Amino acid sequence: MDTINHGELLEKADWLFRKMVRKFVKERDKINIEGIMLPGFMILKKIFMMVSND
Repeated sequence: MDTINHGELLEKADWLFRKMVRKFVKERDKINIEGIMLPGFMILKKIFMMVSND
C-alpha cells in the first residue's frame, strides 16, 4: 500500500487549492458590468457605500 506523509498531503492540497483559485480569478476577470470589469465594479461599489454612509 502506498503511503503519503502528512507534509506531502498538505503540499498537494495547497497546489490544488491555488490552481482552483487561479482559474476562478481568470474567469471572474472576464465579467463586465456595463463596460466595467467586475473587480473594478466591486471597488467602485465599496467606495460608493463608504461615501453614502457618511
